[in-house]
Amino acid sequence: MKNIIRIFRRDLHRLGTNALALVIIAGVTLLPALYAWFNIAANWDPYSNTGGIKVAVANEDAGTKLEGITTNLGNEIVTNLKGNDQIGWQFVDRYDALQGVQAGDYYAAIIIPQDFSENMVSVLKGDIHRPTIEYYINEKKNAIAPKITDKGVSAVQQEVNESFLEEVTQALVAGLNAFSDDWDGDGSSLGDRVLDRLREGDRSLGKISDALDIFQSLTSSADHLNQGIQALLPAGDSTIDQGQAAIGSLDDLLTATHTAAKEMVDSIDVILDNTMETVDLAGADAVDLLQRLENLEPDIEGTQADLRTLGSQLTTLQSDLNDAAKRLDELEDQDAVGTLADGLRQLERMLDSVQSAVNKAAQQAGDVSGQLTSIRSQLIAAGQKAQQIYEDLGDKIQALQDDDSGYSNQLTILALQQAQRTVGVVSNALSSENLPNFGQTAAEMQKQLQNIASRIGDGSTAIANLRDLVESMDGDFASFASSLRHMSDLLDTAKSLLNRADHALEQGKDVPKGLADQMSALITQIDTSVATARAAGKAAEPAMDAAVDQAYKTLDSVSGLLTQFAGLLPQTQTVLDHMNSALASTAQALRSTKDLVEAARKDLQDIIGDLEDLTASERIQELKDLLKSDASTVSEFMASPVQVETNSLYAVSNYGSAMAPFYSVLACWVGGIVLVAILKVAVDEDEEIYGLKPYECYLGRYLLFLMLAVAQGVIICLGDLFFLGVQCTNIPLFLLSGVVSSLVFSLLIYTLTVSFGDVGKAMAVILLVIQIAGSGGTFPIEVTPAFFQKVNPILPFTHAINAMREIVAGQYGVDYWLDLLKLLVFIPLALLLGLVLRKPLIRMNEFFEERLNSTKLM
Repeated sequence: MKNIIRIFRRDLHRLGTNALALVIIAGVTLLPALYAWFNIAANWDPYSNTGGIKVAVANEDAGTKLEGITTNLGNEIVTNLKGNDQIGWQFVDRYDALQGVQAGDYYAAIIIPQDFSENMVSVLKGDIHRPTIEYYINEKKNAIAPKITDKGVSAVQQEVNESFLEEVTQALVAGLNAFSDDWDGDGSSLGDRVLDRLREGDRSLGKISDALDIFQSLTSSADHLNQGIQALLPAGDSTIDQGQAAIGSLDDLLTATHTAAKEMVDSIDVILDNTMETVDLAGADAVDLLQRLENLEPDIEGTQADLRTLGSQLTTLQSDLNDAAKRLDELEDQDAVGTLADGLRQLERMLDSVQSAVNKAAQQAGDVSGQLTSIRSQLIAAGQKAQQIYEDLGDKIQALQDDDSGYSNQLTILALQQAQRTVGVVSNALSSENLPNFGQTAAEMQKQLQNIASRIGDGSTAIANLRDLVESMDGDFASFASSLRHMSDLLDTAKSLLNRADHALEQGKDVPKGLADQMSALITQIDTSVATARAAGKAAEPAMDAAVDQAYKTLDSVSGLLTQFAGLLPQTQTVLDHMNSALASTAQALRSTKDLVEAARKDLQDIIGDLEDLTASERIQELKDLLKSDASTVSEFMASPVQVETNSLYAVSNYGSAMAPFYSVLACWVGGIVLVAILKVAVDEDEEIYGLKPYECYLGRYLLFLMLAVAQGVIICLGDLFFLGVQCTNIPLFLLSGVVSSLVFSLLIYTLTVSFGDVGKAMAVILLVIQIAGSGGTFPIEVTPAFFQKVNPILPFTHAINAMREIVAGQYGVDYWLDLLKLLVFIPLALLLGLVLRKPLIRMNEFFEERLNSTKLM
């Protein structure tokens, strides 16, 4: 303990004997207070100086006339703002206002549009348009200013609303007062007149209600017809998809069949060329050879060899012909032509189905067209009748207005005007200009559908013709194969003649006479058959190509028709949807109009019932007393029916006093950081003080920090109270909270620095940053991110600020002492770190300091 006191005394002696050190210590003691005072003074009462915030106002309102009276609400707003000095209103035009906001000359701009007054009184004219005020704000210029200007604009909006409501209410009550004054003692005669006219209006509304029921029924019928056409569209869409798929399959099959047939014809053409060439050469040789044999020429062995060679050539040629015929048979067995014909027949049936569906849709469209045209004519006729009723009501209203009975007819006039407005809505809705001509639209749709059906019928006919052509190709292939077999049979006969001659030679007999002539005749038949087959093949190939080309064109045409029909379906669906929507809107409008008429009738009937009950003079007198209410009092109440009575608990006189706890506590922490930045925390030894233990060094040097920290806290609090005039309910407790805060903060910062060196100073700064945001000193902690809400209870700032707020605004129970107690909890934590946990860190800190000193920079 002695060494602790010695260290403290030596520190005081060293400071006392050095004038410069004393000046620095004085500055270190005063600097945190200046930091707090300047910030508190800057925030002393900012919301009373909002007159310096410039907000541009541009009035473009052109005004309006109502019942012959000209009014300009925009000018009234400007006049009221000129008497308002809470914000710096600047009255300019639109261009300067917008440019000023963009350039930062104004924080915000309010523009009153040209139609503001007109829209404001539109509620009294029946065609309501909500008035608007354009508001532009520069949020870049300042973070708080937009909140202030928003309040200003809201105040303008509230003032306009209250003024308008007050004026309307005052005019209404004044009219009722005049009506009451005009109500003489003869209440029964006035009541009879009013009742008669009200009953007449009720009967007129009843006729309109009956007409609306008929209109609704007609509209429902048209809607059912429209839905019937829509039900056909999905089936047509499915049929189109099937048709397109069938056309694709037929196209592939047609291509494959055409390719196979063409290859077959080309191959047979080559065979026929070989046949003709071989028959011409071999036949001539065979005839010559047989003639020589018949003439008994020598060289039998050579002749016999020639006969066999010719027979072999004919056998080869016969095999080629048989192969070609077999390939034609295989092509026919595959029934590609038949399959193609079946596909075309299926497509033909499908097109017939599509045509039937389109014809049915066209017929439905025609039915709907007739119904809609009929309904539209009836609605227009009803609208003309409603217009006549509207004009009759207008004549009655004008007659009542021209009556000299004063305000005695006002109730009847109001009721008839309501009825006239209702009839006017019906008349306008049922005019020929506003009723869409859906009958004409449906008729045009019918014409389009009939055109499509006709074109689909043409396509179906073309498919049928193509099918007949394809089926004829099947017979051509069979005839061609038969011709090839016939040639094969002729070659077989020729081989038989050669065999007879060879057999005669083999037996040493004479060759029968006439073989050469028979051979010559066979060769002629074969040549004729080959020529005929070649001619048929040459003629069949162009015909086949033409048929295939015609098939492609027909399929493409039908596909185009289906595509066109598919494109028409969405258009048809769109038109039908529009018709559905319009019919639904019309039905809804009719329902709304009927509801309005029924409501008006109910109101009239209620009024009639009430007037019929008013037979006693006491009831009439009560009504007169009610109508004589003070107009000014009623209008003021309606403009602002609810008033707020504010009761401040723990009232604070100004914003600076409210922010004083935060800035004072912040200054105490800053003071602790300044102390460790200026003063050394390490203790040196000399002849008198040596052999020091770590805890002696820790506590001995901290006494100096403690003395300066207490001085900082006292100076900060005294300046708050007597220099700035911060609100305070208990001066000693306010000083105590400042001293305890400085003590705890200085001990924490000193311990971090002693334990971790320069890293500890950095940790103190990091804690400062976290506590500024997480202590709830400026904004409520509930509006900060979740991290700061979680760390708030464990931050020293939180409890120091709360304790000081208790003294500034007023204490609640023992909250002040609980906050101080929570703050003092950090003292044993700091001592635990400085006296116990610091020992293992001493060598590490010495190592860090040596490494930092070696840089000659840190």
